[in-house]
Amino acid sequence: MSQPVAPKKLRVRGMILTGGVAAITIVGTRRSNITQKKEVIQDAHYEVDMISTLETRRAGLMQARQQWERKAKALQERIDGNKLRTIPGIGGTNGATDGSASSGK
Repeated sequence: MSQPVAPKKLRVRGMILTGGVAAITIVGTRRSNITQKKEVIQDAHYEVDMISTLETRRAGLMQARQQWERKAKALQERIDGNKLRTIPGIGGTNGATDGSASSGK
């Protein structure tokens, strides 16, 4: 008569084990999802920080570029202005601009 009791105990034990495995699986899946969400959020924060850093660096580089362009423009204007000036003693009159040059012969 002890035989009918044993299968009932096994059935209950099997249901408890099945419930336990299901609970562990559900909890593990939830923890895994939470961990994945935290990683995604951390990655997003890192990316936002990186974008912010790169934007700041870009602004600095753009400002430096503008300064270099202004300096290049000023230098080019000086060069062009120097081309237009005539230097006394040098020119199309064989070095004599005031007519006082001696012939040396």
